[in-house]
Amino acid sequence: MTEYILTDKIRNVWAVNPATGDYSYEQDGRGYLYLDGVLLEQEEAALDIVSVGDYVYVSDGSLGTLAVYSGHSLIQVFDKVYIPKRGVGPYAVHYVRGEDFVAYENLLSLPDGQPLLAQSVPYSLYVREGMVFGHDLYRQVICPLDHSGQPLWSYRIMRLGGAPYSPNAKDQLESLLGVAAGLLWIYTDFGRLVAFDLSTGELIHRLSSNPYDSTNPRYTMVESLGDCFFREEDKTIVSINSLGVRIFDAATAACLERYRFADVDPDGIPAFKYFAIAQFQGDYFTFRAEWDGASSGWGWAGVFDLKARSLLWAGEVIPSQERERTGNGLVASRPLYYAGDKLYLLDAENTLHIYQRS
Repeated sequence: MTEYILTDKIRNVWAVNPATGDYSYEQDGRGYLYLDGVLLEQEEAALDIVSVGDYVYVSDGSLGTLAVYSGHSLIQVFDKVYIPKRGVGPYAVHYVRGEDFVAYENLLSLPDGQPLLAQSVPYSLYVREGMVFGHDLYRQVICPLDHSGQPLWSYRIMRLGGAPYSPNAKDQLESLLGVAAGLLWIYTDFGRLVAFDLSTGELIHRLSSNPYDSTNPRYTMVESLGDCFFREEDKTIVSINSLGVRIFDAATAACLERYRFADVDPDGIPAFKYFAIAQFQGDYFTFRAEWDGASSGWGWAGVFDLKARSLLWAGEVIPSQERERTGNGLVASRPLYYAGDKLYLLDAENTLHIYQRS
């Protein structure tokens, strides 16, 4: 197993860019941005820092602005623009609240700020393979959009069915995964992995781990689908649960690879009683873990190598004594990034832990 050692701990950190090691933090009521080796003072600490191409984009919270940097030089500032956690490629989201109190979005090209759609639309927007997709959170509708912002077709996700504990419950979008071979793949809250024909909206593939679907011949049942991610490099869908990994061909829905953690690396993840995925990063995923069900929080973290089928690294970031004393721990809402020779972990008290490969 690869050895990483703790090299730095920085307090009151609010955002970290794993591609560059840049971060923002708060001190004495002021915000600071460590960017390109230079410390910049700001009105408040940035909530997100990402790299897109040759530029770094810094989002703040209450001010609602997106600042564009080249190195540590400020190039441009957009108003009412942010980069969401959902994938939008080389675009930022511009949002406005309409007179009907509905949120409208458009996508702005980075870094010139040109709108992608002819008008703002009442959807949360995604970009996959140069195509724009909208999701209506309240009606649970997904649709591809043309340049004018009009839907080419639409589908209500609740039509996929209910849940075993409540057949009248309605399914929702968990993640819009990706596009391959003329198919749009999504994963739902109720454990359904489905693909639509991009041209017509017809359902082509329906995989499910939801017992409610076991008597429906339209579904192919898959035991325990876990968190699903789209891997652009090889156009596959990676499904990870507490037992192991499945990898599907996004063109055919065929299962290309399947293994249990206990079979391939019994002393790795199976040694933990609990683990939860933090970030998926192509050939790796990071996770939070614990040996037992300690109520004082999660203290262990690790990186699993999907190709090698083994644990790359694991360590106790926050010792159990500290967790019991302070209640601090690793939480799902904080970054846990693997960046080659470095690991970045942000705990519940906003302390950034930086590990370096030895």
